Amino acid sequence: MGFLMTKPNSIRCTQIAETYNISHDSVNRFLEREDYTPHDLYQEAIQHIDNNELIISIDDTVLDKPYSQHMDLVSYFWSGKHHRSVKGIHLITLYATDQIKIFQLIFEFMTNLKVKPRMITLWIC
Repeated sequence: MGFLMTKPNSIRCTQIAETYNISHDSVNRFLEREDYTPHDLYQEAIQHIDNNELIISIDDTVLDKPYSQHMDLVSYFWSGKHHRSVKGIHLITLYATDQIKIFQLIFEFMTNLKVKPRMITLWIC
């Protein structure tokens, strides 16, 4: 889980395998076998933050997708950039910092006023 916490973007089994000098098939079997939840990642992340100095930041943005046809997560959302409703993906991000380390704890995609958690990531900057 430590490797997953330090990578800010998507990774492949081969990257983990090269880092730990193991077979990528072993990594793949491990990921298929284990059943981690978003709560597991949160519990791992919160250990690295000094709660006495914690600052939370929540950001929402719309990722424009004006030409998409029948794409999952795409709907119409209000855009502060365009000052109107636009076709896109609504992304909500939660950051936490203790002023030394910055963590992205969670991000969610919102569709039609229903929040659908899609991925939870964490990295240390």
